[in-house]
Amino acid sequence: MEEYQSTRDFSPRESDFEMLNGFPMVFYANQYFKNFRGAVVADINDDGVQAIVTGSDEIVYAINGSGEIIWESENLPGNITYPPAVADVDGDGLMEIAVNTNYTNNYWDGSVCLFDHEGTMVDRWPVSFDNHTMTCAPAIADIDEDGTMEIISFKRKTGSGNIEAGVYVFTPSGASFSDDWPVIRPGTPAVTPSVGDVDADGSNDIVVQNHPEKGNISYQHRIGCKVVSSGFLNFSKIIRGSVIFLKRKAYG
Repeated sequence: MEEYQSTRDFSPRESDFEMLNGFPMVFYANQYFKNFRGAVVADINDDGVQAIVTGSDEIVYAINGSGEIIWESENLPGNITYPPAVADVDGDGLMEIAVNTNYTNNYWDGSVCLFDHEGTMVDRWPVSFDNHTMTCAPAIADIDEDGTMEIISFKRKTGSGNIEAGVYVFTPSGASFSDDWPVIRPGTPAVTPSVGDVDADGSNDIVVQNHPEKGNISYQHRIGCKVVSSGFLNFSKIIRGSVIFLKRKAYG
């Protein structure tokens, strides 16, 4: 096989970028579980100015472009290890911030939190799970296309028994979206859920990935209230993982 040789110059050079005044910022972090997945940039106050939203230890911070803290949240019921999701969840024209937490004093307990644009926890939140960890960031999308967003999260059941991955969909009030949720699959959640019209039928679908005991890629979709599933590619000798496609049930 002919070896490819790049003609680009990859030697070290001085960067053209400069650190903005006020940065970098340093925050306290849990010594074992740190936020290593980045921050979100969004206009949370509807003032035309982008803010940086991130979490460290048990606190969510909103930061302006000068490195000043706009607000910081109350202490959450666990550590923040993944980036927030930002969207106008309730349709009032102002942004909400969703964030997952893990590893409380009970270690494995996880929760899903929702804040308003000023950093105040929304009524009926957080939604907490005993002995379940949130192993990825939440997603926000209007899955039933009614103009109101839903919060989608992927959790892992820990402790004794079989490891399970559960896909949860919550309304802005913290209730389960419908009796069809959660959808439980064997294995460990791998990545943040993605939402889109995968099969081009005009309605949104949810795609998640997990790591079951026997690796495979599986396809799921909803017909009425049933979940139909079929594995179509075995990765047991290559990589342990699966992709799951959840078809939204028809509403209305």
